[in-house]
Amino acid sequence: MRWFAGMERKRSRFGKWMDGKGISQMELSWRSGVASNTINNLATGTAGRPARRTGQKLMKVIHEVDPAAKESDFWDV
Repeated sequence: MRWFAGMERKRSRFGKWMDGKGISQMELSWRSGVASNTINNLATGTAGRPARRTGQKLMKVIHEVDPAAKESDFWDV
C-alpha cells in the first residue's frame, strides 16, 4: 500500500513482521478467526499484547508461515 510522501505508518514488531512476510491484516483475520480491528490494533501498537486466546489463534497461523516464530518476537511476555 502506498502512503503519502513524508507519511510513515506506525508499526509494531508484529506489524513489521506482517509487512515483511507480505501478509495482509484481512488474510490473517480470515485465517485466524481474529477480528481485523484487533489485528490492526496489534499491528499499529495501539494494543500492547493480545488476550491469551487471541494470541493462541494468531500464533497458530504465524507458525504456518514462520515455524520458528515465538510470541516474544512480537509482544513482551
